[in-house]
Amino acid sequence: RGPHKIVGRGRAGILAAYAALFEPSIKEVIIIDPPKSHKEGPYFLNVLRVLDIPEALGLLAPDVRLTLINARDPAFDRVEQIYRLADAADKLTRK
Repeated sequence: RGPHKIVGRGRAGILAAYAALFEPSIKEVIIIDPPKSHKEGPYFLNVLRVLDIPEALGLLAPDVRLTLINARDPAFDRVEQIYRLADAADKLTRK
């Protein structure tokens, strides 16, 4: 059922984002204090060979509303770029 909204802080927020990639009923993800890279966790075997956190968050576009709180690192500019390219800039909030 759904739609659902999930919230997580730090590494748990990134896990929430990955859950949204695989669960279509999740339509909104809020991440507080996200790590900028998988080098800081969460740790998935060989994930950095494919993508890092900003690209993974970008995969949520255009279907999932994403709010990033305390995500001031320039690495998260990439998320904004991907959301714009997916014509979903209005679904991304960065505080």
